[in-house]
Amino acid sequence: MLIATGLAVGWRAYHGVGDALLAVGLSLLFAFAATWAGAWAGMMLRNPEAAQQLPMQHPELAVVVWSVALIAMFAPTAVYLYRRKVLR
Repeated sequence: MLIATGLAVGWRAYHGVGDALLAVGLSLLFAFAATWAGAWAGMMLRNPEAAQQLPMQHPELAVVVWSVALIAMFAPTAVYLYRRKVLR
């Protein structure tokens, strides 16, 4: 499903099968990590209703927190890769 969706939106494996398998492996690793994060959240919350209501109590705050978290994770890597490519 992951590969089919990627191909549908224009993803192509230009650098060979090895890189394509690495991309799939990275996606599977992310899914595995997200599963453990969900399991941790399930153990920390008192009941299933709390898990469903947590982001919906303050949806604006949830959007801001997720946005900041994603920027904090990916921005430093993107800047590093950009500088490495430009300063060659």
